[in-house]
This record gives sequence, C-alpha cells and structure tokens, in this order.
Amino acid sequence: IESILVNAILEGCCGETAAAYEVALAAEGAADPELRETLARIAEDERRHADLAWNFVRWSLQRNPALKTAALRAVELELAQARALPPAPLEDAWLEEHGVLPEARRQSLRVEALEQLVLPCMRSLCAALPQASVGETGARTELAGELSRSLPHHQILEGLANCDLVL
Repeated sequence: IESILVNAILEGCCGETAAAYEVALAAEGAADPELRETLARIAEDERRHADLAWNFVRWSLQRNPALKTAALRAVELELAQARALPPAPLEDAWLEEHGVLPEARRQSLRVEALEQLVLPCMRSLCAALPQASVGETGARTELAGELSRSLPHHQILEGLANCDLVL
C-alpha cells in the first residue's frame, strides 16, 4: 500500500498540482483568447486530477496514519530533486504568447508549486490526522474544489498554500 500511496503523491499531488499551476500561468500569458480559454480548461482538468489524488491520499492516510512519514518523505524528496535540476537553457520569451512556457520557467514553477502548495498541504494533512475520524467526509475534502474555475494562478497558490481545502 505504501508504494501505491507514494505513486499517488508523486503523480497526483505533486505532478498534477504543479501541472495545474503551470498551465494556469501559461493561459494567463497566452495572447490568443481561444488559446487562453483552452489552456484554462486544461488547467481546470489538471486541478481535478490533483483533487482526486489529494482525496485518495487523505483517505489512505486516515486509514493508515503510519504512512504519513512516507507521504512527507515522498514530497520532500520530489522537491529536493526539482531543486537539484540543472538550470534549463533560456528560451525565447515569445513562446509564452503561444501558451508555451520556456523550460527554465517550467522548472522554477515546479519548485514553486512543490514548495508553496504541495509540501505545506501535505504537512497540514499529516498534522491533522490524529484529529480526523476514519469515516470523515465533507465539503472540504477536495483540495481545490472550492476554488472558482476562473481564479488566476496567484489565488490558486494562496488557497492551496493555506491548505484550508485539504482539512
């Protein structure tokens, strides 16, 4: 079960949260209104994927709190790996007009998402485990379910970093 949990954390909590953040920023920078709208829909889809992963992780940790160390370790290792990547070559900024973030920007956004969204939320989730009941469900089970679909990236960052939506 630990390997399933860690995979959900890496692919869903880390990967999908970072992807939602990245695509939301790409949407904001896109010059073409249709491209902006398409990227915003993709960002929302990525956010839903992240929600699913966070809900699964929460459910799993409520049922097996002994795995919270592994959960935190997985996020911390993913963040360390993201920080350790060599800098990507700088690419032309004109790509952003077309919805493509340069690799250097994508790397920095991944680190930012892991540092400011994923790790604080995982810490809050793990810290809340002793108080959570096994059968607890509610309106706040989705990581970002309360966020409007049209929120700009900075509001997504603020909402997720507060982790109100995880607990």
